[in-house]
Amino acid sequence: YTTALEEADNAGFEAGASLLRDAVTRRGSNGR
Repeated sequence: YTTALEEADNAGFEAGASLLRDAVTRRGSNGR
């Protein structure tokens, strides 16, 4: 059982993690 707030927090974390991963990948491919 999860509250709507927990659901939203989890979704936000997932989105943030994927954005962060994208940023790291992009920076890595740029050779920086």
